[in-house]
Amino acid sequence: MEYDEFKERLEKAGRILIISNLNKDCKEIFEMHKSRDIVEKYFDIAENVLKADILYLRDDYSVFGHIFVAFLSLYGYCKIENMLSERSLLDKISPMDVLERFSNVYIIVKDRKIITEVSKKVKELDEKLGTNIFPKNLS
Repeated sequence: MEYDEFKERLEKAGRILIISNLNKDCKEIFEMHKSRDIVEKYFDIAENVLKADILYLRDDYSVFGHIFVAFLSLYGYCKIENMLSERSLLDKISPMDVLERFSNVYIIVKDRKIITEVSKKVKELDEKLGTNIFPKNLS
């Protein structure tokens, strides 16, 4: 790349100024700044996707229970996201899509467990993820 082209690209690129009193390498401080974005992303998922910020509860136990369930939901969401990422499926399907597709299948328990019909798309997704949530034979 020639200097003129570099200079032109540099003018188009954004710049970040980070001022810190940490006694660390510049690259390490920048990595810390980038990781902050991940934390903000998961807070956003908890608030907007999982609706974990809505509290209509009256006592401390209810609030703690709600927060705990929200934490477990976020943990599950992240596990699904990691599974999709490991299998290079994250650009094709989101964790919410997985949850929505899997939520169309029910287990009915009477004298025995019966799984309602599992669509072809759900079966294929289950196989791609390797979850084996919907076994072929259930007795």
